[in-house]
Amino acid sequence: MRMSISIALAVLVGFAAAGGSVAFWARSLALPVDRYHVSGPSKPSGDHPFTGGFHAVRDIDADPGAFDRLVEVADAAPRTERLAGSPGAGHVSFVTRSRVFGFPDITNIWRDGDLLQIRGHLVVGKSDMGVNERRIRGWLDAAGIG
Repeated sequence: MRMSISIALAVLVGFAAAGGSVAFWARSLALPVDRYHVSGPSKPSGDHPFTGGFHAVRDIDADPGAFDRLVEVADAAPRTERLAGSPGAGHVSFVTRSRVFGFPDITNIWRDGDLLQIRGHLVVGKSDMGVNERRIRGWLDAAGIG
């Protein structure tokens, strides 16, 4: 019985150490601005899912405040920090980290004429399991752009 408890405890400690190592690694990843603060490729109006991310485009010709509202929503989002850019420059990049391990996702928001482009993608791995699409749709809805 003691042996079983000792083994179970050792396994739990091992899992905790492995999880802590993954979280430390994910949170310490370098995110170079010149690599991730990019606008484009621009797409036509609509929704454009892709492997590891999501790109949404909205016509904001009749809603000149849409871009600024979306940036405000992103700035206030949980676990999200501004990586670079400003609304005045017409392009802002954000890093949002997953709740448990802190894996980074990058979201770029930029103006393209009368179109608002928002593109989110993972940095690590191959599948984001729809996280970027849900985040982007949520931000668009919160900004009244849906």
